[in-house]
Amino acid sequence: VKFASCTLIGIALTWWNSHMRAVSQEVSYAMPWKTLRQMMTAKYCPRGEVKKLEVELWNLKVKGTDITSYTLHFQGLALLCGRMFFEESDEIERYVKAIEFANDQMDQKLLGIVDRHADNKKKFNNTSRN
Repeated sequence: VKFASCTLIGIALTWWNSHMRAVSQEVSYAMPWKTLRQMMTAKYCPRGEVKKLEVELWNLKVKGTDITSYTLHFQGLALLCGRMFFEESDEIERYVKAIEFANDQMDQKLLGIVDRHADNKKKFNNTSRN
């Protein structure tokens, strides 16, 4: 909490300083990280915006084979939407399901390409015999 509060700037720093004056520096620095995160979320994250982020996280899909971008975006949204996952295992399960879905989509795409290639080869062989 002490480290995180030292990185605050602007209006967030003003908010933190007024909180410390109200409850004392010792009490402020002794609070658990989860409590600080909840306080900051309540203060700076309007409920409607959090809902939008939760929907974005729930609907997040891998684009093509770009797992790296998906992973970074997933992690960022998961941090902002911490209440969606009660346990870390829930978060991991959601991430793995999305990766599996992307793999299935790529498999289907590859099978479609192979099927089209085989069909084209058959057509070519049939036309070359005539």
